[in-house]
Amino acid sequence: MLCYFRSCVGTLLFLSLTGGFSASAQSPDAVNAPLREVHVDGEKILTEAQVVAITGLVPGAQIGRDDLQAAADKLVQSGLFAKVSYNFQTKLASVIVTFHVEESPRIPVYFDNIPWFADSELGDVIRAKLPFFNGTLPEAGATVDQAAEAVKELLSSHGLQVSLEHAVIANPIGEGNVQAFRIEGAALQIAKLEFGDPALLTSKPAQQHLSEIIGKPYSRMTIDLFLSEAIRPIYLQQGCLRVKLGPPELRLTGDPNQKLPSQIPVYVPVVPGKIYHWKEVHWAGNSLVSEFTMSRHKQFPMP
Repeated sequence: MLCYFRSCVGTLLFLSLTGGFSASAQSPDAVNAPLREVHVDGEKILTEAQVVAITGLVPGAQIGRDDLQAAADKLVQSGLFAKVSYNFQTKLASVIVTFHVEESPRIPVYFDNIPWFADSELGDVIRAKLPFFNGTLPEAGATVDQAAEAVKELLSSHGLQVSLEHAVIANPIGEGNVQAFRIEGAALQIAKLEFGDPALLTSKPAQQHLSEIIGKPYSRMTIDLFLSEAIRPIYLQQGCLRVKLGPPELRLTGDPNQKLPSQIPVYVPVVPGKIYHWKEVHWAGNSLVSEFTMSRHKQFPMP
């Protein structure tokens, strides 16, 4: 016999259908049967095995309808799924259940001011707790909380007495949003900012802008915004349209097991790329004004 149940974000709908496990008049809570198989459809990023693991269901275990609903609730509460529904059927006195899911959008993780560890190290500790972690997380839900807990455990294991916060913010270096993790309670400052391009050492605009960031609290977001708003325009004016700045690196010396100094030196790799030169511009849709006049009016350089 086939029965359908549905669980959606914000609304959990339980349909009390008769005959799910047996034809008796017992209440669903009192009727149990061995779980034979668990299947999933609709998954795209996650594998079926990963989705089943989140449900907590184990083939062979005795389950009731409440157990199936609880499993669907876990999927919803994880934040990884926008929609969840399921159906089950009894076969040879055992239960086969199929979950139908639609995965939630995910956003990149952004570690703002956790300079003790590289992004790869932070990603590894999250992946140890969440094997499906691929550098992205949903905007909310138990999965985000578990990722935060993994980072907290890493910080605590190194004797770092700081608090960790996470929030969805606008991507400081691209489009869309990011899931930003940042710490509170560490008095870290940007001591100096060095660049991989020696030309910036003699660039007056670059050197003038450095005073805007030196001595500020250490924050990758602060550094990324500085690079985007103060340094990138210098290269764009030179025709380096595809300059690559960063990501920022910490280059510390001494015993890595010792306490991190409060003054943080930051190094920024720079790849200027090719210099592009103006060639020409073409206009479309102009019927009364010539291309020559429009180009002169807009002060485009003439070939």
